[in-house]
Amino acid sequence: MSQPKVSPPGFPFSTDREPAKIKRSLSYRLHHLYRWISPGHSYLAAVAENRLLSQMPFFVSDLPPEDLEDAVLRPPNGESDSNMDQEVAERKSMDSLDPSQPFVNASKSTPKTWNNVAERFDDMVDRLKSNHLNFKQPHVDPSKVVARVGYVKLDAPNEYMNTLVIGRTDDDGSQDRNCLVLAHGFAAGLGFFYKNFNGLAKSLVEERGWRIYAIDWLGMGRSSRSQYPRNTTQDKTGNSFSRVVSSPGSDDSSPEVQANIDQAESFFIDALDQWRTRLGINKMTLMGHSLGGYLAGAYTRKYPSRVSHLLLVSPVGVPYKPPGYVFGQGGSYLFNVVAKLWESHYTPQGLIRAIGPMGPRIIQGYAQRRFHFLPRQEVMDFKAYIYNIVVDKGAGEYALNHILAPGAYARRPLAQQLPGVKVPMTFLYGDIDWMDHRHARDIQNQLYNAKVDVLPDAGHHLYLDNPKAFNDTIIAHVLGRAAK
Repeated sequence: MSQPKVSPPGFPFSTDREPAKIKRSLSYRLHHLYRWISPGHSYLAAVAENRLLSQMPFFVSDLPPEDLEDAVLRPPNGESDSNMDQEVAERKSMDSLDPSQPFVNASKSTPKTWNNVAERFDDMVDRLKSNHLNFKQPHVDPSKVVARVGYVKLDAPNEYMNTLVIGRTDDDGSQDRNCLVLAHGFAAGLGFFYKNFNGLAKSLVEERGWRIYAIDWLGMGRSSRSQYPRNTTQDKTGNSFSRVVSSPGSDDSSPEVQANIDQAESFFIDALDQWRTRLGINKMTLMGHSLGGYLAGAYTRKYPSRVSHLLLVSPVGVPYKPPGYVFGQGGSYLFNVVAKLWESHYTPQGLIRAIGPMGPRIIQGYAQRRFHFLPRQEVMDFKAYIYNIVVDKGAGEYALNHILAPGAYARRPLAQQLPGVKVPMTFLYGDIDWMDHRHARDIQNQLYNAKVDVLPDAGHHLYLDNPKAFNDTIIAHVLGRAAK
């Protein structure tokens, strides 16, 4: 039975999905055999995203229930699990719900070395599992809170940003409400915060009347894959891209490189400001993770009057590159190859697209290793979500090498951008994060009302590694700043 479409006032969404019914099409069936030739990645990403978000009892999906049970999100080789079977049974019971009910319950010098972080992470696995076994989502009253996903159209034709909004059902659409905006990192999407929405909504939306927004950056996630504005050189697939902006060890302060940085940053942050204008948001608390943290910082530097509080969660690109640093210098030949590919606009997503049927296995291996402390079905949904947003048409990913040099140092670091910006700032890291919190502490005294916090038992994805501590910390910082 289809769900009634319920939205609080003041949310000008378009909820149009893929125009074709991919589920029963030939291309959809081929997807199960050779995923890289299917045009349905956007739709399949929507299915996986909705399954993750359906952990919010107040989330209203626009997708039919049968699509949320699609076999592509089930474990391979017919494997089953009692918890998963119970979850599927709960989802199938959606058909028996009273159609008059609007809500559906459904279930310091350089970055740390990878080896050091990996070893510490492996040592912490039992604690991560304990975090999740003891993690109980707070109850949010679905008669008071509603969440919807939709597209917010931007100024250019066919450009939009995929957006989740959580608001009160009695929201009158006024523009003076406090707003928290969550922005994901590289090769990710708004679904990465699925463990956090309940806790944040309970404290901020239900109890205090805030709105929460989560976005997919333009050209990423499920937002429109708008062509990144580059020079006329084209690769074999017809995607144009600019020529090498610099070579390893070159001067990132050159006018040409700085112009590319301006172009790359503007692609994302100008779209974010269009999005803000379309939704009538006067001022927001802006939270960004990893690359999203860098872009949130760049946005705040350009539009400081639009941000009341900047939250940078394990942001990339904080420190200056050490003098004379060259990625891979003195290292193996592989490092030099990686640096050359990076500067030539090859991306990890491009690799996953290129290897065809091996792509899902690579992503599944990553998801199972990095997030194996999550329930099994969540890992499968997460894998499907990551894979389908990664292999969709390349767009925003091509801006990355304009922003970051090999080695994950920013060509225009936040240590350069943020001093002088008169907006309260909070930096948040995990205690085994490969982003080093000491870089934020180094510049803390140069920033306006800045705080640095470190979460225990958490790595770079601290919102998933330790969701309760993350939610509690974010709420404490957000409400503490809002009260001043």
